[in-house]
Order: sequence, then C-alpha cells, then structure tokens
Amino acid sequence: MSDALYISPNYRADQVDLTKLDDRIRIYEDQMRGWFLGPAKALLATPHSAFAVLHILMGYFESHAVYRAGTSSGGRSPEFFRRGFTAVFPRAAEGDPPGADLEAVSVWLADAMYSDARCGLFHDWMARSRIAVTDEPKLMRVVGSVRHIEQVTINVNRFLAMIETHFAQYIGELKNPSNTALRAAFNAGWEITHRA
Repeated sequence: MSDALYISPNYRADQVDLTKLDDRIRIYEDQMRGWFLGPAKALLATPHSAFAVLHILMGYFESHAVYRAGTSSGGRSPEFFRRGFTAVFPRAAEGDPPGADLEAVSVWLADAMYSDARCGLFHDWMARSRIAVTDEPKLMRVVGSVRHIEQVTINVNRFLAMIETHFAQYIGELKNPSNTALRAAFNAGWEITHRA
C-alpha cells in the first residue's frame, strides 16, 4: 500500500497502524464523517437534494449492524438493515398509527424503508411509491394501519441529524476501553468489511 494513499479524509496509510483497534476506530469515524455524513449534510443546502441525501443515508443501517454484531450480512440484508434502523429509530413513528406499540411500528417501518427507500434508491435510483420527503417539522410521518404502512414521509434534515447523533454515541462507546464486547464486535466487523 502506498504511503501517499489516503484511507480516510484526514489520514494516510502511513499515519496509522490498522492492526490496532483504536486506529481502526479512528479511521472508521473519519471515513463515516468525512465521506458520507458531512457530504450528505452539505448536499442538503442544494435545492431538491433530499432524495440524493436519503440515498447516501440508506447505507448506514446495514453497515452499522455488521459492525455492531461483528458478523457478515451476506444473504441477510433485510435483517441487518432492520437491526440498524431500529437501533437508530427504536420508536420511530411516535403517535402514528394511533395506539400502536411504537417499537413494533419501528420494525414495520424498517421493513418499508428497506424495500421502498433502500432497495428503491439502490436498485432503481428512485424511491418507491410509499416514500415521500417533506420540510414539515416531524421526523417521520407514517400513514396506514398496524402492519400495513401505506406511506412514510421523511424530513431528511432531521433523519440525518438522528443518524449523526446515533453515530456519535456509537463512536463514544467504541472509544471506551471498558466496552470490550462492543469493541470486539466492531473489530470483527472491520475484518469482514476489509478483507483482502
């Protein structure tokens, strides 16, 4: 590997030792903030960019679940997306639909987001019909009945802010040496995602 090669926005290969867990965490944080979250936030200033930003953000959930579990998502993308999504949004649709178990709504919402946002944007380059974006203040508005989501309207600014908050908390936990199981799972996830 060339010493001049940047492996994240602020680090060259010769500046870190990627056999060390703390350096891996530092690089992961810099990659996520500098290559994905920061550019997504900057892009929001561009008119009509909400779906492009949402496209960037859809990659966070499955990836997070891989690092959190320390196992590959191979052949299990919907399950891992659901795990990551519900970690960020455990009570995502508070108040919608009325009277529902909010944790259960988050699981159903994760499934709708996987099929219509993630798969739509990744495979068709367009969100499918149940996904809409808005500037209204509510993070996500879900229309439908229990177990049958008809539409999800997303405030992409707030959606990004929730992911940024979740990521900052996760990185803080990873940097704590006493979180041995979490750090071991991250390290295993790193090995999976950085195979030669």
